Amino acid sequence: MRYYLDLVTRSKLLTVLALAALLVATWADWQWVWGVFFLYWAWGGITTGQAFMVQTIDRSESPVLFWMISITWLVLSAMIIVYDLFPETARLWIG
Repeated sequence: MRYYLDLVTRSKLLTVLALAALLVATWADWQWVWGVFFLYWAWGGITTGQAFMVQTIDRSESPVLFWMISITWLVLSAMIIVYDLFPETARLWIG
């Protein structure tokens, strides 16, 4: 039990809560939560200049690949959020 308390108190509380949120969202079939996380990851990548797909891509070293990954995360997040929260509207757009 002490290990878990140490894990939470070592400034990783936000990560532990995010992991719990993803587990609950998956169990409850709430896809929009994943969309919010994709949006968060895309924004984090854009602000730091690093995107992660299979390996870390730096904007300064590979700008085209960096922006392709970032735009993909943004589009996926929008699609997931819209499709899950507004399924009728999404069917009109996506088909």
